[in-house]
Amino acid sequence: MLLKGTAQQLKSNLTVLIDQKCDKYKKNDEVVGIIANNMLAQIGQERTIEGVSMNDSKQHFGLQVVDILTGAVNAGYLKFLTPGLTLSKAKEMALPKMADLLGWDGIKYDTYPNESFNIWHFPRENRARPATKPVKSKDTIQL
Repeated sequence: MLLKGTAQQLKSNLTVLIDQKCDKYKKNDEVVGIIANNMLAQIGQERTIEGVSMNDSKQHFGLQVVDILTGAVNAGYLKFLTPGLTLSKAKEMALPKMADLLGWDGIKYDTYPNESFNIWHFPRENRARPATKPVKSKDTIQL
């Protein structure tokens, strides 16, 4: 769904990088590309996923950023679900700063839908819990 939404929004050919996981199976990257292109075709869009490749996030800065953001979103939402939970000192220091960059009081919200930056809560029942908020980024970052 993320690839489909991105392809629809950007209207250009995409090369997709996926973090390698220990649970990957042969041709996982190829299957993701085929499924995404088939979903695009079903809604009358061009098949714009040119390629999907598995990469080690330790070797790719873009995937490292995705890992950090995903970890922050998961940790922030876990703190929302479990009041009183204490995380590592680094996470406890980083989460409020990251939330502030988004114009939020905490990393516990979703943004769905948003044109340039999305946080989706899963499963679907968790969307808008506690709320869906727009991103009000600081002048120092562009989302």
